[in-house]
Amino acid sequence: MGGGQSKREKQEERAARYSPRRQFGSSEIGFYAQRGCTDLCGFLIYAAAWILMMTLAFAGYSQGDPNRLLYGLDRAGNLCGHHAENISFTVNITRDGKKLAWSDLDKIAYPIPSAETCAGRLVAQSGPTCEDLIKDSLKLGLCVDKCPDKGDTVLWYDGTEEMNGEKVSFDSPLETKEVIHRCIPAHPEELTGDITNIFGIAGTMGTAFAQLRDSIHVVGLCAGATVLISYLWLFILRRTVKPTVFISLILLFFGSGFITYICYSNWDRSSSGSSKNMWLLFLIATAAFFVIYTLLCVFFCKNINVACDTIEEASKIPITIPTMTLVPPCIVFVMIPVIIFHIVTALFIQTIGDLKKEEVVWWGNVTEQSEELGNATQAFVEVLGDENWRIYAHLYNLFMLLWSMALLNATGFMILAFCAVFWYWSVPGDHKQPQGGVAKGLTLTIRYHLGTVMIGSLIVAIIQLIRIIMQAMEERMRRLSDSDVVTCFIKCVQCCLACFERLIKFINRNAYIMTAMCGDNFCSGAKRALFLLMRHAFDVIAVNFIADWVMLFGKLQIVALSTALGWLCIVQFDMTGDNIATEDCVLTLIVIAIIAYIIASIFAAVFSVCVDTVLLSFCQDLDVNNGKDKPYYLPSDLQDSLDKHNVTKYSARPLEPIQPAQKMGATPLEQPLMLQY
Repeated sequence: MGGGQSKREKQEERAARYSPRRQFGSSEIGFYAQRGCTDLCGFLIYAAAWILMMTLAFAGYSQGDPNRLLYGLDRAGNLCGHHAENISFTVNITRDGKKLAWSDLDKIAYPIPSAETCAGRLVAQSGPTCEDLIKDSLKLGLCVDKCPDKGDTVLWYDGTEEMNGEKVSFDSPLETKEVIHRCIPAHPEELTGDITNIFGIAGTMGTAFAQLRDSIHVVGLCAGATVLISYLWLFILRRTVKPTVFISLILLFFGSGFITYICYSNWDRSSSGSSKNMWLLFLIATAAFFVIYTLLCVFFCKNINVACDTIEEASKIPITIPTMTLVPPCIVFVMIPVIIFHIVTALFIQTIGDLKKEEVVWWGNVTEQSEELGNATQAFVEVLGDENWRIYAHLYNLFMLLWSMALLNATGFMILAFCAVFWYWSVPGDHKQPQGGVAKGLTLTIRYHLGTVMIGSLIVAIIQLIRIIMQAMEERMRRLSDSDVVTCFIKCVQCCLACFERLIKFINRNAYIMTAMCGDNFCSGAKRALFLLMRHAFDVIAVNFIADWVMLFGKLQIVALSTALGWLCIVQFDMTGDNIATEDCVLTLIVIAIIAYIIASIFAAVFSVCVDTVLLSFCQDLDVNNGKDKPYYLPSDLQDSLDKHNVTKYSARPLEPIQPAQKMGATPLEQPLMLQY
């Protein structure tokens, strides 16, 4: 073998290197971890899935025609305003002295009856419902150049009322307006049922956009202010976590005690049996909560202090590496073309196929006084055929969208985890200087660990697809049957799937952190993280609970401040120039609040990754270091809370670029640190 290692020896060395039982030292963590490509199978599966996706997309783009959905098909299967070479008739319609061409007829009108007319025509025991009548009318549309007003007659294209001897013209019973080349009722309240909601939403969008257009500069100003407020929140969080948490715990303690006293007083004063029993139940519940809460506070007192220190330290990371806050917006920016691609592909897939004849029983001729079913008209219309394969194509397209979204989210998480790992493991104690940032985290993720995030995101995507299918099944069964047993069963399954999805996401997050920290593959990282968290379970519970509360409280504060700023700009300072009253700017304020919540959620997501990473890092730190020859990397506040101190103090000095060959044998104490005696 010439002194070289055999294939078996190399396999054993690699297996020992990635074994979840192996304890990594400080010199093998983060920037100094010896990395190799992990979970290559995940990359191969994702590549094969995209080959199939591109094949499906090519079939859709070559055979589909989204104009069928955009412009609509009339009752004869003609595409309104398009493919004039395929029509077998002559357009003979004149408007304002001008003869119209087929390209002018780019809108479609339907004989939708009003709710009054619809209700009056339900004449027989076996007659259709109003909603059935309205849905059938959507298959009997004719192409028009402008949407008809109430009472206007819509004729066949040759200017007559008949097509091949069949009467197809109709009088529009409603005033209509154009929305996406469809003539929909201008007043949706004249309809009924679910159709009312559909047309109502479409009609309201125009008014909403008009209101937002006049105040778009205020929305932009508030969005910029929200970013500044979020940075300010992170900056002051490092000094306000402990006071906020302890004040909240004290207020909750006295509040629960006061409520318990109120319940006791009312129970003691009650004379009737039912009232006394009711207050007794309230007293038992509140007293039990008060006792349990008090015991938990006493039992978790040290853990709560550790949790506050962890959160305060985590808030320093985005301040030290400010480019971390750019990662979530960049991920969203990359998501946009991916979402557009899958939506366009779905449109092309939906329009693949040939037209087929479908029989429609039209009850438009049945009058209020008639009681004979014979007055109904049987019409044969051309509609796009329902192909069974199309359902599976849509499901696969949806699955790839979910997988891609989960992959991008996981990639962003991994990049942020790398930044937090670089910060924590840069130097023992305080004065940390991260050896890398977003660019280094992105490079390591793509070069070594893309397969790992693909495996984790695949599991999430499968669960999400199953949940969507179960939701569709629930809706379908609800229409077919009113069985409470079936509905309850499906809801139980949905609940279990939702819990399972949250569990998988929790495992994935910690697996990604261990991958960033130690270079593990997905399974080894997940196993190592779970055992690490189990050994420090109480600290984990306290950190997660308090971090969730701090992030929720912070997001509410940011949203409230941004919305208040928007109200001041619109109402008090009149920045729109229209003297708008408070009740007239509600929609704009809602949009400002939504945007503020999204921005606050981005900062909270970055903060959440930092909290999770610092938590796992200090758990690993406690397991592999002893404070003597192996110094703790814990910041000083955490060292005081945990009563774990280093014998020797360390301070950082600027790092020099480290080549891979040098980095293999170097330790972090040799490169970035200088002993202080």
